[in-house]
Amino acid sequence: MREADKSALLNAPVASEGLFGPAVASASERFSRLEEERKHLLGHMPLQKKPNAAPFSVSSGASQSRRKRACRPVARAAAATQAAPPAAPVPPERAEPSLRLCAPGSGRAVRPLEAHSSDGAQTSLGQGAQPQPLRVDPTLGCAADSVHSGGWGQTRVRPFPVYGSAGLRETRLSCPLKALALRTEIASLLTKGTVIPVPRDQENSGLYSPYFLVPKKNGGMRPILDLRVLNESVAKRPFRMLTIKRLLTCVQRNDFGISIDLKDAYFHVPIKLKHRRFLRFAFEGKKYEYTRLPFGYTLAPRTFSKCVEAALEPLRRRGIRILAYLDNLLVLAQSPDRAIQDATSLVSQLSQLGFAVNWEKSAPWPAQQFTYLGIHLDTVGMRARLSAPRREAISIALRAFRVSRTITALSVMSLLGLMVAAHVVMPLGLLYMRKLQRWFAQLRLDPVRHRRRLLVIPRSIKTDLNHWKDPRVMARGVDMGRVTSLYPVFTDASLTGWGGVCQAGSIGGRWEPSETRHINLLELEVVRLTLCHFALVLKDQDVLVRSDNRVTVAYINRQGGVRSPSLHRLAEEVWTWVFTHLRSLRALHIPGLLNEGADLMSRGGPREDEWRLKPSIVSLIWARFGRAQVDLFASRANTQCLLWFSLRAQDRPPLGVDAFAHRSWPRGLLYAFPPLASILPLLARVRSDGLSVILIAPDRPGAPWFPEMMGMLVGGPWPIPHQTDALSQAGGLVKSPPVIGGPLMAWLLRGNS
Repeated sequence: MREADKSALLNAPVASEGLFGPAVASASERFSRLEEERKHLLGHMPLQKKPNAAPFSVSSGASQSRRKRACRPVARAAAATQAAPPAAPVPPERAEPSLRLCAPGSGRAVRPLEAHSSDGAQTSLGQGAQPQPLRVDPTLGCAADSVHSGGWGQTRVRPFPVYGSAGLRETRLSCPLKALALRTEIASLLTKGTVIPVPRDQENSGLYSPYFLVPKKNGGMRPILDLRVLNESVAKRPFRMLTIKRLLTCVQRNDFGISIDLKDAYFHVPIKLKHRRFLRFAFEGKKYEYTRLPFGYTLAPRTFSKCVEAALEPLRRRGIRILAYLDNLLVLAQSPDRAIQDATSLVSQLSQLGFAVNWEKSAPWPAQQFTYLGIHLDTVGMRARLSAPRREAISIALRAFRVSRTITALSVMSLLGLMVAAHVVMPLGLLYMRKLQRWFAQLRLDPVRHRRRLLVIPRSIKTDLNHWKDPRVMARGVDMGRVTSLYPVFTDASLTGWGGVCQAGSIGGRWEPSETRHINLLELEVVRLTLCHFALVLKDQDVLVRSDNRVTVAYINRQGGVRSPSLHRLAEEVWTWVFTHLRSLRALHIPGLLNEGADLMSRGGPREDEWRLKPSIVSLIWARFGRAQVDLFASRANTQCLLWFSLRAQDRPPLGVDAFAHRSWPRGLLYAFPPLASILPLLARVRSDGLSVILIAPDRPGAPWFPEMMGMLVGGPWPIPHQTDALSQAGGLVKSPPVIGGPLMAWLLRGNS
């Protein structure tokens, strides 16, 4: 309590209202108001790295004078606030001294928070203005955590820094060439309407980010807006993009491809007026703000991809096969005329929606050999390999990597990035980068602070480097297409023995008494022994290994690993043998028996391939499309037909285990409720064998299999009735409405005879 307040209380006369009269009520109200302002300002202060540091301090008396001499002028305001009306003047008897904030550990004073009115006037929150709640539009994606009190919660949003007139962050470039490049970039953005000058009454508010320039491959400079401060305050929202692996499964034999590239991709997405203040920059005394989505914003790829998917949905519903990776589009068709027709429809659709096509980077003529996303695709030979520029880039990066030679950590990270982007179309590419990954991970370097640290190339990674340096391996490529028929192999191991089973027979044995290896090594060793034993039967087959050991499955599917050197050496032996004997190898984990709903949920929830449609709904499907004779994806608990295939040998299915493992299916009407990952192989089998099938699948136009399914559709789809128990597992103990990534529908499909 201040001395003036103490004197006011002690000298207050006795009144009828109480011992001190209204003095106590006035002082209490004064302290309550100060405490509310302190809490409000605390929520607006930037997040501090030191947890023990005080968020801010209120200076008064002698301490305020000392801090006033020590603190420097304002560097930045505490946070961005919404526009607020001018505050009413405070009566003299209730006026309070302005709060002066000081950033902990910085020795710099921070000005009182200011609320900007619509006409540009500013009022200080420290001078009695009513604090305005910090509101952020959900579309901006601010990271917020809710502090609940009672029925409603208060949201504290990580604030965006706002720079005042004295601390406006302006881009300054000492190099004349860089300044010229940025000046040219700003002129181009102004011409396109992508940026506009900031209104004069708003120049001292908002978030100003700096520009930096990086060299282009052609020798120029590329200006980039540094939005790291904004990105730290934005909630990360993951999404799925087109991958090279999915691209290889979507291409069909003898396809014709046309690639379309969009111009100024992100600049097609406008920014809300109230959000433009977070996308400002200053250069040469002028202030600008973005009106379109800029590069560098963490949610820009997701936002633009969602817009493109919405634009492509009507075309995909017409059966047009379009793949999209940001602004790179690929049209696929079985004939050149159909490819041109579909590409024309695509360009027309995009033009109507305001998108611009970059014809210089597009390939508008249909071809069976084309490059997309740096991958050269040959639909006649069904091979995919790295494009010549990508191979050249990797070769240039590898020239500096020699044993016992010194290299920077940044060069290692760059090479690993190139390898990760190319390993899908590089034979055993993932296997022969594991040693390099393990060596670099053991150094425990910070990717930013230690990027210039010098490292000595060890001899242990020479094998990996030689594999990637081999031009024959890089030019060989990998097979494209979908695997529609798998040869299953079952393996199991214990501490005393091992066994393997496939369609050709079984094999087993006992370990030596001196065997002391870990069970994970024994499980992976069984896979090697079983594959070698059935080498003649498995020659040039697509093999699926089923094991109850998750580590074994992971080291097979990921072509080794970095955690266990012994497991990686054994995985390298397996994959070296597979490369010369098999067409492909995959592994799948075999779960335990899930008979009860509690066990099912405790193991991660319902399985995608175990849902069973309600019998009354199946009867309606039979009445509409006819009764199916064979269930392709079933188990003894969820089969809908008397004849069925199963993925489990213990079910003893009448037609066998794994429908894809059988080369011929019955010719009658089939029923399929497969996992989403099995829809593409199913469609390929239906089309090639001329089969008729009732497919239960979600209505997902964005899925890669949707356009192909629409091309084989007979009539219209039938929506599954929305009932809470339409789907069930574990004997009906686990129930769900008919939604799996989208509303489920029944589709009658018919392949080419």
